[in-house]
Amino acid sequence: MDTPGASTDRDEGTGAQAVLAAGRWRLVAGLVVVVVLGVGGFFGWKWFRWTRSDAYQLQRIHAQAPALVDSLEGTESLDRWLAAAALANDWRASLRRAAAIKDPYHRLRALGRLTSTLDRAGLADAAQRTRELTNESARMLESSAARKTDPAQRIEGTRAVALALVDARLFEPALAVIRLAAEDVRGTPAEATLATARGQIAEEFAVLGQAEQALDLAAGIENAEVRRQTLIAVAVRLEKAGLADRAREAARRALDVAEKETDPVRRWPAISAAAIAMARVGLADDAEAAAARIEPSRFRFDAYVGMVEACAAHHSIDAATHAAEGAREAAFQFRNPEQRWGFLLHLARLLTRPGLTGPPVAPMAPGNERAQLLTIVSLKDIARDVATLAQETATQIPQEPARKLGLAGQLPVILADAGMTAEATEAALSALEAARRVSGPGARAVALATAARSLAKAGQAGRAAEAAILARDTAMGIQDEPSRDRALAGVCVMLGDAGLGLELERTIAQQIQNPEYRYRAFEAFLIPATEANRTDEAAALAELARSAGGRIENPNIRSRAFVTVTRAQLRLRLLDEALSTAGRISDPVSHSLAMLDVARALARAGRLREAREAAEACDNPEHRLAALTTVLIELTRKRRPDLAAALEAIERPEDRVPGPLIDPAPSATR
Repeated sequence: MDTPGASTDRDEGTGAQAVLAAGRWRLVAGLVVVVVLGVGGFFGWKWFRWTRSDAYQLQRIHAQAPALVDSLEGTESLDRWLAAAALANDWRASLRRAAAIKDPYHRLRALGRLTSTLDRAGLADAAQRTRELTNESARMLESSAARKTDPAQRIEGTRAVALALVDARLFEPALAVIRLAAEDVRGTPAEATLATARGQIAEEFAVLGQAEQALDLAAGIENAEVRRQTLIAVAVRLEKAGLADRAREAARRALDVAEKETDPVRRWPAISAAAIAMARVGLADDAEAAAARIEPSRFRFDAYVGMVEACAAHHSIDAATHAAEGAREAAFQFRNPEQRWGFLLHLARLLTRPGLTGPPVAPMAPGNERAQLLTIVSLKDIARDVATLAQETATQIPQEPARKLGLAGQLPVILADAGMTAEATEAALSALEAARRVSGPGARAVALATAARSLAKAGQAGRAAEAAILARDTAMGIQDEPSRDRALAGVCVMLGDAGLGLELERTIAQQIQNPEYRYRAFEAFLIPATEANRTDEAAALAELARSAGGRIENPNIRSRAFVTVTRAQLRLRLLDEALSTAGRISDPVSHSLAMLDVARALARAGRLREAREAAEACDNPEHRLAALTTVLIELTRKRRPDLAAALEAIERPEDRVPGPLIDPAPSATR
């Protein structure tokens, strides 16, 4: 029989064992949890790393591409995708897909693009194989085109075949196609259509540096107008290809054609265009002689203005100066003072335009840098003369009050740009006094803002700020809120490029109650600040514009506001902000285009995962494939830097920058 003490000891022992057992189970369970979490965390970390790797981006891109490709036959986006995929992976797969395109014209174009890409990449065997298939397809298509009864369809078929052959470097077959088509349509109305097609093909030959073929094709064009235009295009293309002598030959031929024109309505503008082309290819003396022979002042002025731009870009000091003097004299020939004012104003703005003498930040050889500075100084001297003549002419114009205010607002700006600071200040102060006398607070506010802008351009920052505040206070005195908002928005539009500083700009714009007018006010400040690379100010204005745009009720207007802000942010390299803004665009077309721009910018910045995700957000399949093509190009460039030149040639130059900041009518494709 157990004693009470023994029973207690046994109970305590059993309890201790239970506690130990429970502890062991908890320990085991804890270890299991730790192991599971560790393994899960390890694999989660591996998955996280995998989804950010280049290999994963490639996998995702190639997983989506087939469905997009099948729906986009016949588009340039597909042609570029196949070319990029040929360099990124197996060129044979791209060749098979191009050969499977149903429409023969589209198939030939894709094969031509693929051939030229492989050529640029130095893949000779692959290029030869695609070239053979291109030639075979061209012969079949040529035979099909010849059987068409409609001359326009025959010409279009011929043009498509020839362009694809040129792209594939099959020059002789391309010329043979054109010669056969010329015989086929000789003496028929379709001959004029063929002339235009020949011009396009000649230009493509020139792009590839095939001067002889380009000039021969241009010479065979019967229509003198088309022949002249083709020769000018060929001259410019050959000059870019480094074939200066052949480019000058083409420009001289264009002038010969123009001078044989007997109809004065066509003769003078033709000679003007040819003279500009000659200046662009380095024939400044010949261009000046041709321009001097132009009788009507209007077309002589146009020729000299074009020559100023061409010669200044080449840093040809004497030629640019002579052309500017010629333009000044041509403008002064107009007896009507209003016409004379308009031409002088145009010339003054040209001569003081930033970047006229070439990119200001482009690296230049020491000799070129000195030539650029001398050209700037020389043109500034003439700009002062032109501005003085414009000032004198303005006094001769019969002026109604509104017209007088308009002239008063423009004159100080051209005087300031020409370096005539004292004269600009005097004119701006006169404009300010005139603005004070304007009746009606809305019109007076805008006039005061115009005067403030003029004072800012003249370097009178303090007085400009005072005039801007006066303009704001004048508009604020309007009792009717919609009218007050419109007036304040008008003040901001006039002050847009005055550079008054963020605080003053924000102070004026934030007085506007209507979200749409407030957005327009911030947009008026944002665009000049972005284009002038005032980065901090523009970034702050972009955020203010986005905030104002988000309060606009109309979804279409709100979407267009976000498009402008997105493009500004892209130009400012604010990629995260641009991605966020683009995501708020509700219009499908605008959203798709904005995401395309953002995806391209992210890809070129090396942020390939985010670029791929932005590409997938494009609503339009063609935009999505175009964006994925850019991502694929950048992935390939990273792996194969030796293919950089071939990859660069796949995309169009306009695809490498976002669209214009203001896009009033967004299109479905770009």
